[in-house]
Amino acid sequence: MSHAVLTAAGYRTGLYTSPHLVSFCERFQIKGQPIAAADVVRVVEQLKPVLDKVAAHPEFRQPTFFEAVTALALQYFREQDVDVVVWETGLGGRLDATNVVTPLVSVITNIAFDHMQYLGETLAQIAHEKAGIIKPRVPVVTATSDPDALAVIRGQAALLECPVTIAAGHEFTTPLLGQHQIINCATAIAALKASGLEISETATRAGLAKTKWPGRFQIVGNVVLDGAHNADAARRLAATLQEYFPGRRLKLILGVLRDKNYDEMCRILAPLAAEIICVPVRANARVIPTNLRSCAGRLTHRRPSALPRTSRTPVRAKT
Repeated sequence: MSHAVLTAAGYRTGLYTSPHLVSFCERFQIKGQPIAAADVVRVVEQLKPVLDKVAAHPEFRQPTFFEAVTALALQYFREQDVDVVVWETGLGGRLDATNVVTPLVSVITNIAFDHMQYLGETLAQIAHEKAGIIKPRVPVVTATSDPDALAVIRGQAALLECPVTIAAGHEFTTPLLGQHQIINCATAIAALKASGLEISETATRAGLAKTKWPGRFQIVGNVVLDGAHNADAARRLAATLQEYFPGRRLKLILGVLRDKNYDEMCRILAPLAAEIICVPVRANARVIPTNLRSCAGRLTHRRPSALPRTSRTPVRAKT
């Protein structure tokens, strides 16, 4: 949303997000247009000697994939002479590669249980990692509602003399579906205001109206595509499905990575489904479909139907 509004306001706006949905090039956008594949190759070739030098240094190590990709983004946006960039943190914040940036405003969205093996077991611990993006005297905007997490954010902001804004209601609308997008919109608007950039109400409304977020309750024909990947996101997906398809028993196609709380996600989503089709994800850390099938069958108290011959075969669970 912030990217769309800034673009509508006339700024040459960059956007850095992860992971990508279909194409690696999606991660780097300027005014809504992904980087060209040829530019990815060109910038990587520019950066390779630097990355090799870092890897060979006795005090450093081989840069991670995300560190290298973030360096690519920094170089690309610099050479393209953008006015402003919307940076999405990869994981957590304190130790994230994007934290080399000193922003106009630091934004911490709602905090939920995810990546707990890296960020901590409580919302307060996760908030501590996310609050690591706060910089001295840089405004902070958050949509956090959990008292413990909010206390951590306020404490870090006070230590660094940063004003804090809690995202609240607003009068704007967005084409994105779901009640949770209301607070997301409020967070974007509060962040834009705190940034100090000149943005008219007309540009704000125009940008929000053009906002697109593929894979977030995206309706394609009679299919809903959603990338919910933790229990909190699953709850929001379930609520949105009930809002737009009340009383409908849907067919759920589900694939999950094994580092996610898929038991809880199944518990939330399974009751909405007439049939669950468990599929593999193209990743080494995927949960195999038979495990998902067992979970779904256990939670729905019915015996799953159809047996897979291989882990690549979709597995159906009647509910």
